[in-house]
Amino acid sequence: MEKLGKQPDKKDPKKKWNLTMTKMDVLRLSKNFAFMSKTLKNKTSDQEMLDSSKAVIEHHFDNHECCGEWCRRQSQTDEEKKKHYYRSKEKDAELYEKLQKLVARFITIEALKELAHSLDTNANEAFNQIISWMAPKNKVYSMSISLKIRIGMAIGINTLGLVGHYKEIFDQLGMFMTSDVYHYLQVKDSNRFKRINKAKTSAAKRRQQRGKFEKLKQHTEDAKRARCQRDGSVYESGIGMNGGYQDDDATADNRPKKRSRGVRKCGLCRQAGHDRRHCPQTNVLPTPTPTTEDAANKEADADEMDAYDSRPLADSEEEGFFSAEEFDGSDSSMFGL
Repeated sequence: MEKLGKQPDKKDPKKKWNLTMTKMDVLRLSKNFAFMSKTLKNKTSDQEMLDSSKAVIEHHFDNHECCGEWCRRQSQTDEEKKKHYYRSKEKDAELYEKLQKLVARFITIEALKELAHSLDTNANEAFNQIISWMAPKNKVYSMSISLKIRIGMAIGINTLGLVGHYKEIFDQLGMFMTSDVYHYLQVKDSNRFKRINKAKTSAAKRRQQRGKFEKLKQHTEDAKRARCQRDGSVYESGIGMNGGYQDDDATADNRPKKRSRGVRKCGLCRQAGHDRRHCPQTNVLPTPTPTTEDAANKEADADEMDAYDSRPLADSEEEGFFSAEEFDGSDSSMFGL
C-alpha cells in the first residue's frame, strides 16, 4: 500500500483510509488512462481532449459524464452496477483531491497532443520476439555470419511470409522447389496466419489478460475491506481476545509484556554455554563397578607376579641364558614342561 500525504489520524478513525491509495487504485487508473489515450486520435479540438482526459479520475469515482465508448458502466443495469466497486467522492474526498494534483501534469493539452496518434509499438515488439526466438543472445554471437543469416530469415518471413521467403531463396540459388516441399511450407504458413489471427480476437486477448484481472479482483477485495474497516462495519471478537483495546490504540505500556528468557543451561551439567548434545559429560565413559570375582582374579595375578620376582637368578653355565640357535627341539625340560 502506498500512503499519500500525512499518516492517518489515529484519534479519528474516519480519516484513517482517506489518504490511502491501494494497488486497486493504481491498476484501475492506469487502465483508464490507457483507454482514454486510445480515443484521442478521434478528437478534433483541444477542448474535447481535455474533457476526455477528465474521465481518468472521474470514471474511478463512478462519474461517467466524460467517458467515451470504452466505458461499459453506462450500459449496465442497476443490478450489474451493484456488483462493481468504485470510489466515492464523499467518503474518499481527500484521495480525490490528491489524485487530481498527481494526474494534472499528465493531462495537459501539450501532453495529450503527444498521445493523439494512431501508432503503436505492437509490430516492433512482435518483431523483437521473432528475433529473440531465431537468434537468442546466449547462443548466437554478435557480428557473426550466423547472426546475419538468422536476422535475414526473420525479416523475410515477417515481410513475405514463409512460402514467399523460401521461394525467393530457391530462386536466388537456382534450385527447383518440389511439390512436397511447397505443400509443407504452405501448411506451415497457413497455420502461422491462423495462429496470428486467433491471437487478435477478443477472446484470446481476454485469456491473455486473465492473470491481471484475477489480481485486480484480489486488490479490489482488499480495498473493500479497507473501506469497511474505515466505516467501522467489521466483525470483532466478543470474548475480549484483544485485551479490550484496538491495535491502533495499543501502546507499549498497556500491551502485555513478554516473559524474558534467561541464559540457556545444559540439562545434564546445568552449565551455560552449551546444550545437552554438546555437553562434555556425554563423552565420558562410565566407571565400571568392580565385582568379587574381579577382585579375586586381580589378587591371584598379583601373587603370581610376586612369586616370579622372588626366584633366584641362575649362576651355573647349565642354567645360563637360552639361545635359539642351540635348541634342536628335543629337550623341553628347560621350559619346565
